[in-house]
Amino acid sequence: YIINNFKQVVLEEEFLQLTVEELADILDRDDLNVQLETTVYEVLTKWISHVPAERKQHLTTLLPKVRLGLMTSDYLKDNLLSSELVGANSECVSMISNVILDIHGLGSRPFMSGLCHPLARPRLPHSILLAIGGWSGGDPTNGIEAYDCRANRWVNVTNNLECPRAYHGAAFLNGYVYFIGGFDRVEHFNSVRRFDLTTHIPNKCGPVGGFDGNNRLRTAEAYNPHSNTWNLVSSMLTPRSNFGIEVIDDRLFVVGGFNGFTTTSNVEYYDTLTNEWYEACDMEIFRSALSCCVVSGLCNMTEYTFPRDFLPLANVPEEAMESAEST
Repeated sequence: YIINNFKQVVLEEEFLQLTVEELADILDRDDLNVQLETTVYEVLTKWISHVPAERKQHLTTLLPKVRLGLMTSDYLKDNLLSSELVGANSECVSMISNVILDIHGLGSRPFMSGLCHPLARPRLPHSILLAIGGWSGGDPTNGIEAYDCRANRWVNVTNNLECPRAYHGAAFLNGYVYFIGGFDRVEHFNSVRRFDLTTHIPNKCGPVGGFDGNNRLRTAEAYNPHSNTWNLVSSMLTPRSNFGIEVIDDRLFVVGGFNGFTTTSNVEYYDTLTNEWYEACDMEIFRSALSCCVVSGLCNMTEYTFPRDFLPLANVPEEAMESAEST
């Protein structure tokens, strides 16, 4: 739990009660979930500052657990060498000075030149990006690659038992990656494959809309991972393929696409509580083969939202209007 939730755990009082051996073991781990090594150093100094007279002697043991080679030379100079804690420890000063020389010798990103240096060894990423199938060299491919964002490297994890496919959907659920539908130049799939990330073994396991080789579809199916079954749900209002799809406010939105005749700006959403599809506001731009993503927590959210002062009354929920009338 500590390894996966490091930034939250260090805020708790119990963290400051760890022994030096326990803390050294945590900071040394490749799978420690932390984006910046500066965070690791700041946590180390926080732990020492809790009982400085007793713990400052442990700096020589703990500082080598921090991946100093992943910090900038400016940060090392301004925050480590200039600190009273580090400055009083000649062994640590020498270690940091050597790292700064290595950084200048290898470039601003030393880990790109050598991953085996212990002070420049990237930690394992908490998440990976999978690139699955698609078109390559004029044909569909079964290639699967995983992107390691901490090391800036792609790793080939292809299973050659899996058939090539393009124009498919992909989703991660309960430890499995699902490949939904797709096309291999000959056949338009209505099948779903489930890829086990532990064993790398694919298994055959509903899609929404799409193209069956003859017609654009408006049917929708819901998958139950516990029973490994698909069940038909309410059909979309408009047949379409090549649309964007995302979930926001517990509603499944399908955006744009191709309806068999033209590219569309039409948007609709599915409500699981009612098992019905509803029209949403159309986009201003007709588009197909688009991608959608949901972004949360923006500090400048007003720059990406419609001005509230200019919203027509029709956008106010009915229950809110009834409440206002009753008062």
